[in-house]
Amino acid sequence: FLGGALLTIISVMLMLGSTMAWFQDSKVVINTYTFGNLDVDVVDKDGTTIAATTINFVKPDGGEYQADEFLFEPGATFRLKEFYVKNSGDVALKYRLKLDSGRATGDSKLLDAMDVYATMGGDPFALDSETRTLAARETDEAVQIYLHMKPSAGNEYQDLAVSGLIVKVIAVQDEGIPESELAHAFEEAAGQ
Repeated sequence: FLGGALLTIISVMLMLGSTMAWFQDSKVVINTYTFGNLDVDVVDKDGTTIAATTINFVKPDGGEYQADEFLFEPGATFRLKEFYVKNSGDVALKYRLKLDSGRATGDSKLLDAMDVYATMGGDPFALDSETRTLAARETDEAVQIYLHMKPSAGNEYQDLAVSGLIVKVIAVQDEGIPESELAHAFEEAAGQ
């Protein structure tokens, strides 16, 4: 009995005087949030960016008119060189095309005598109101814009000129905008 009691006392003393180890472990979790990039571009048929450049009118033989080579007359129709809308970003987008005369120079009265219309891939396309959806890294069909001088245009339009019409591509993200808010989102984007 004495040997057992002595062994118990020695064991308790060893436990009290010895080093105790606590094992610990921790993990750190880092979340990475990647935001998409909305990037719309205007390109020619070869994929070359033509944004912020002058788009000339096209002759019936396919060549391009220079600024002083053509004159509008009642009944005449001229077509701008075709271009393409490209989504260079990594998120899907919705876009509209707008012919903006806000910065035009010359006599904007001439625009009253013009009908402006567009086609996309050969089908009629409504400027300012038709919405297209474009997936990330995709290019849409060819856009052609026509300016047609109304046959009823009279002599009051002779010798008038206007320049600086801008074709704007107004884009918003495809996801997360309710249909009821889409018009407002386009208005906001157009103001930027």
